[in-house]
Amino acid sequence: MKNSVLFFILFSCCFFGCSDDDSNNYPLENTGILGEWEISMRGIDNTSTAEIVCCESLIFSDNDTKNDLIGYYTYIYSGENYGSFNLDTDNTTITFASENGNINTETYLITENTLELWYYENEHRHWEIYTKVIEE
Repeated sequence: MKNSVLFFILFSCCFFGCSDDDSNNYPLENTGILGEWEISMRGIDNTSTAEIVCCESLIFSDNDTKNDLIGYYTYIYSGENYGSFNLDTDNTTITFASENGNINTETYLITENTLELWYYENEHRHWEIYTKVIEE
């Protein structure tokens, strides 16, 4: 009887102590940035540019390292460029490190299926808005 109770307690601890939920281990998944984003608008300050925005996208993927906000990106526009990115959720910035060593930091805002990126050049705010590609 004593062994049965001990076995039950040990089994209960193992059963309830394990979890299949890895979302806490991969915080990048919780940010909403992972996936493919297509450009919908760009502009400077409060004015949208007159150029046609087409065929430009960003794809963000996780690097499969637990407990970080670092991943990989692919920028597609007349070719593909690759690199890594690091999200700073406290300052809402994303730092891109391209495959050729260029580093660029921008501010980001993710709302539902929209990603806005912007940076300042001199006193002018340059911005781009992307829409998330929803797979059906």
